[in-house]
Amino acid sequence: MTARIAVIPGDGIGRDVVAEAVRVLHAIGGVDLEELPWSADHYLKTGVTLPSDGYETLRLFDAIFVGALGDPRVPDNRHARDILLGTRFVLDLYVNYRPVRLLDAPTGTRSPHPPAPSPSMLTLRCQTALPRVTSPGRAPG
Repeated sequence: MTARIAVIPGDGIGRDVVAEAVRVLHAIGGVDLEELPWSADHYLKTGVTLPSDGYETLRLFDAIFVGALGDPRVPDNRHARDILLGTRFVLDLYVNYRPVRLLDAPTGTRSPHPPAPSPSMLTLRCQTALPRVTSPGRAPG
């Protein structure tokens, strides 16, 4: 099964980090990635943080991959608030689920490092913690 993932590269370093992560996802395979242009640049050009059907668009994906958001050209970071908090509230994404597992090396490659035991770790992070939601403004939606 191919996972459909919406990719929102974000701003600044977010774009660089996401570009490298996308390269890794393509190498692993099994994913269909669709990049969405929502960012500070998009907001500054259009005046729109995300389109009116943006949240419905995101519902069509199995996952959403968001890079770092924030840009000094948008002092109130409204684009970041609408994308991050809006998505969390409108789509009811209350948990950030981050399992960790060691992947096998791609066929035909060898690591110079000895095999490591596979980690067993799961990070659960609350997406709607009160201080994050109430500061600096209210969540959209």
